[in-house]
Amino acid sequence: MEENVVEAMQALGFTSGEAKVYAALVRKQPSTGYELAASSGVPRSAIYNILRRLETSGLANAIQDKPARYVAIEPERLCDQLKGRFDTTIDDLRDSLSSMVRQSGGALLWPLRDERGALEHATSLIEKATSTLVASVWSSHELLLEPALAAAHERGVDVSLFSFTDLPERHYDIYTYGLSEESLAAHWSKRLMIVADRQTLLLSQTDEAGGAEGVVTEDRVLIEMASNNLVLDLTLFSQRYGQKVTRVIEQLVPKPAPIDELLEFAKPRFPKTS
Repeated sequence: MEENVVEAMQALGFTSGEAKVYAALVRKQPSTGYELAASSGVPRSAIYNILRRLETSGLANAIQDKPARYVAIEPERLCDQLKGRFDTTIDDLRDSLSSMVRQSGGALLWPLRDERGALEHATSLIEKATSTLVASVWSSHELLLEPALAAAHERGVDVSLFSFTDLPERHYDIYTYGLSEESLAAHWSKRLMIVADRQTLLLSQTDEAGGAEGVVTEDRVLIEMASNNLVLDLTLFSQRYGQKVTRVIEQLVPKPAPIDELLEFAKPRFPKTS
């Protein structure tokens, strides 16, 4: 158990000695420097320098002088302090990086290498959505993403899913052919496509071994191409089953081209048959 504490504290930036001394203090306090050296395994020559660093950072405190005895901050308070510190640092980092991306004018493009990573990015994308979320999913992916999808729906995001595979009833809109995933897997690789707020796209294709190829991107051209693919799937679904899909298509393409009107002036040409 103590090894887990030391490893976790090291991962958060503490030295091995600091982590060992803090853990020894939690186990038995108050303790003298001599006692802590014996119980923590830290050399006596280093123990007082470590204790001074722990005092400076607020993790320990001396409660008497002769001999000096030390107590540790309560573990719950330590975790709260660290969480607040790291949350602030992460928020600052996110803001700074976002500012850099805006200044550079570059579109985000993040490659996906495995199914787990794709699903983690998908969950994050869903959690950040603020207005619309349209996705093409397989049933196994939808099951894993459902908590995030349900939470997005609850906070007012307009969620719509399309799938060739069978999906259960949800509170958000679902358009599905109802095929079994096993039958479809004999012909296609497992695919996941999410368009969030018409601003971010996740596109992933998973093989039988769990490897994946794909991207998360804010590139407008790629988002438009993916949106058009979804529009085509939804339009064919609508034609086959007489279901209205206008609302979800407008989430992807706010001003769709008036194809029926344009086709009145079409001059189709077909290949010559032998």
